[in-house]
Amino acid sequence: MSKKKIYDIIPPEKKKEILGQNKEILKKKSIKKIEKIEKKNSIIFSKKRIFVGLFLFLFVILIYWFFSTANVINVDISPKLDILTFDTSILYSTSTAEFILSPVDLSKTIIPAIPFEIEKTFNKEFASAEVAVEEKAQGTIRVYNEHSRTISLIEGTRFLSSSEPTKQFHAQEKIIIPQGGFVDVPVIASESGEDYNIESCTFSVPGLRNFSPPQLYFDIYGKSFAKMEGGRKDIAHKITKEALENAKQKLLEIADQEIVTFLDNAAGEDYKIFSDNIELKIIEANLMNREEGEEADSFVYEVKVKANCLKVALSSLLEFAQEYVFSNLPGHKDFVRNAIDVGFLTEQGSGVEKLNTELRIVAKTYSKIDEDSLKELIKGRNKKEISRYSLEVCPELLKAPSIKFSPFWARRASSEPESIEIGINF
Repeated sequence: MSKKKIYDIIPPEKKKEILGQNKEILKKKSIKKIEKIEKKNSIIFSKKRIFVGLFLFLFVILIYWFFSTANVINVDISPKLDILTFDTSILYSTSTAEFILSPVDLSKTIIPAIPFEIEKTFNKEFASAEVAVEEKAQGTIRVYNEHSRTISLIEGTRFLSSSEPTKQFHAQEKIIIPQGGFVDVPVIASESGEDYNIESCTFSVPGLRNFSPPQLYFDIYGKSFAKMEGGRKDIAHKITKEALENAKQKLLEIADQEIVTFLDNAAGEDYKIFSDNIELKIIEANLMNREEGEEADSFVYEVKVKANCLKVALSSLLEFAQEYVFSNLPGHKDFVRNAIDVGFLTEQGSGVEKLNTELRIVAKTYSKIDEDSLKELIKGRNKKEISRYSLEVCPELLKAPSIKFSPFWARRASSEPESIEIGINF
């Protein structure tokens, strides 16, 4: 085995090689360090550029916002409303269909009145009348003749029962009884009441006691084969003529109260009726499913009525009312056109050629708003300034105006009046 030599001193050739390697390593480390420093400096520079760019962008936006103006400005104003009432007279005519409005002299205005009628049925359940009922019992008696000849008895002949206590009945017709035969006779009690509803029994004819021969009283007699019925004396509910008449009058009162509503609905929203000139007439009056005199706790009564009146076009009334309010308002006031209410105070005449009424007109008024001056005030101002100056120019407002800019980020209103829109909210 050969032995390897170990040198304590590096040979010159090897030393040179090692030195070269070390220089190369140092050079690479130096380059990496420089690259790292350059990279770090580049990142710092990039951040500075971004920050500066962002700052410049925000600065430009701020400048733009500070000087930006709205293309469209909406200002909504809510004025304080006052109620004003006017009373005036107006003439209507049934002979013309032409609406004549005279702005120069409103008293000469003529509004067409149109005849109008409807038919309506009303019914209601009513309590029957309480009446004292007294009825006599009735039945049939078979009258026998055991006498030697035919016997004739007058209508109303008395028959006394053998029952206790004795009850008296009367024949309801003339009686002729053949010899040895019999006749069935309808009879009615002398008095009313349940006591006369007696069972079957024998009857005598007391009037024959005074006739001759005396045997006649014993030869003529009667018998009943069924109970007498119908006798009563109490309080009952009955459909009387008076109850029917009261029901008719009550329904007529109901019809009179409710017919205005039915006429209004039938006329429609475009017309107004003269409620004080309604003529109501009963066409039919009927008792439903019952008969007069019948006993019942209640009954249904029905009436059919015809109602006549005059109606007028609401558009004509409103047109007149608007013209009247406009003519009588103070110069600094205006009114809400679509919030006028018109009503009739008094009406005279019905179905005549001309009808005169007192009219009440109720209008919502407010102080006039000078929109042109308001637009001049708004030009070039911000929202806060517009709100403050609007309240100074229009002091009778319910609240500060609502202001909207478009675009929403705009700081000031445009200087162009055409871009400003003013709305009035009532």
